[in-house]
Amino acid sequence: MLKTALKQAQGNQLIWTNPAEYCQLPKIELKEKNFFTTDELSRLLKTAEGERWYIALVLLSLTGIRLGECLSIRHDSLKCEDSIWILDIQHSVKRVKNFNAKENEPKTVLQVSATKSASSRRQIPILPEVVSLLQEHIRIQQEEAANSYGLYAENPFIIDNGLGFGCEASTFRTWYKGILKKAGITTNYRIHDLRGTWASASLKAGVPLQYVSVLLGHSSQSVTEKYYLSYDNESKQHALQPLESVAKALLEHK
Repeated sequence: MLKTALKQAQGNQLIWTNPAEYCQLPKIELKEKNFFTTDELSRLLKTAEGERWYIALVLLSLTGIRLGECLSIRHDSLKCEDSIWILDIQHSVKRVKNFNAKENEPKTVLQVSATKSASSRRQIPILPEVVSLLQEHIRIQQEEAANSYGLYAENPFIIDNGLGFGCEASTFRTWYKGILKKAGITTNYRIHDLRGTWASASLKAGVPLQYVSVLLGHSSQSVTEKYYLSYDNESKQHALQPLESVAKALLEHK
């Protein structure tokens, strides 16, 4: 970003050379990928079943959406187009600094804003099992709204505070850590690891990289490959299967 700004300044003849051209950036070392095992993910979901925010873990595990995107989903985000059920992802929830805060007012506010990039605004087809769970969750929320004496939010958030209003990411993370502990999962998985687990499982299952990238809302396939493609022993063994016939032919003529 600094290099680009200085390049613009050079083009505007405010400076004669761009000092950032001569900077050597340190090599970026990616953190080790941390994905849930099938058993761990199953235990996590079973433990959360019956909890108010169970549906959030289902969505995070089976669609690959980001936490902020998940928290921004409302009733009208679930749509059926040409007999295909989709989640319309257009927004993200985050806490930002309140620059207009007066004395004794909160220094930060919860903001629902457009996703961070055009590629993040997307429509995600969802599996029938997930649709059924979402519809049942919405039905329960509608019953709550009918008994709320007009206090329930219009077009409620799917992940809400009990009255249809939005949920804090920090509050959700605290609840999530509690579910991890109840499930007996000792690895300190981040919520974002659910997204990585979904991406890795999709690629292993044979979903083409370009589709996984689009569904994740990435700007390019290289981003998906860099951060979510797993090269564990199972994946490498699967990749070598086409060589079995070669090995067999060589050994038969030994």
